[in-house]
Amino acid sequence: MTSAGSCFIVNADNVIIDCVNKAVNTITYGTSAGTSRGIEIIGRDNVEIRNCDIRKGGTINEAGSAGIYFENNQF
Repeated sequence: MTSAGSCFIVNADNVIIDCVNKAVNTITYGTSAGTSRGIEIIGRDNVEIRNCDIRKGGTINEAGSAGIYFENNQF
């Protein structure tokens, strides 16, 4: 999966993301900064990520970008 923003945004608790060894690729092109994240999880409980090949592509390095971004979660 490829996205110019976040590939996956988890909006629920008790979620399993199993990529089955496929790539999650975030790409941002151009000169304006943006936020690209492979998987974004904010304020969620019990999220599991399995078998993901997280990749970063593009031409600029954006502040706030991450392969997997966690904020205010419980596990």
